[in-house]
Amino acid sequence: MSINTLQDSALNLLSASVKSPECTLKTLRLSLCNLSETSYEALSSVLNCQSSSLRELDLSNNTLRDSAVKLLSAGLRSPHCKLNMLRLSHCQFSERGCEDLFSVLSSQSSILRELDLSNSDLQDSGVKLLSVGLKSQHCNMETL
Repeated sequence: MSINTLQDSALNLLSASVKSPECTLKTLRLSLCNLSETSYEALSSVLNCQSSSLRELDLSNNTLRDSAVKLLSAGLRSPHCKLNMLRLSHCQFSERGCEDLFSVLSSQSSILRELDLSNSDLQDSGVKLLSVGLKSQHCNMETL
C-alpha cells in the first residue's frame, strides 16, 4: 500500500480487517503514505490485538512525530504484539521518540528483532538511549 495518500477512514478499515481472526496478513508496507495521528492510533490497536498475525510493518518515509512513536510503542509493548520487524527509516522524531523506543527494547513482552532507523536524525542523546535499551536483558534485537 506504499506511496498512497491514505485517509484516516481507509486506514481504520484496513486496521479493522487486519485485526480480524480470519486475516493472515504478515507484512504491511505503508511507506510514503502521509499518515495522520489517527492512523497511528489505528496501527497501535492492530499491534495490541491478540488476533493480529502482523509480523512486519514498514512506516518509512512518513512524518512520524514523537506522539506517533509513543502510540506505536504502546502497541509494541503489548503482550499480544507479534511484530518482529519495524521500519522507521526517513522518519522525523526526536530524542523523545527514542525514549519510547527504548521502553520497547527493554520491555519484557517485546519480541521485536529488527528495527530500521536509517536516515533518521536521532542525535547522540537518542542513540545513547537506544544503546541502553539494547543492553537490556529483555532485548531480543538482532538487527538495528
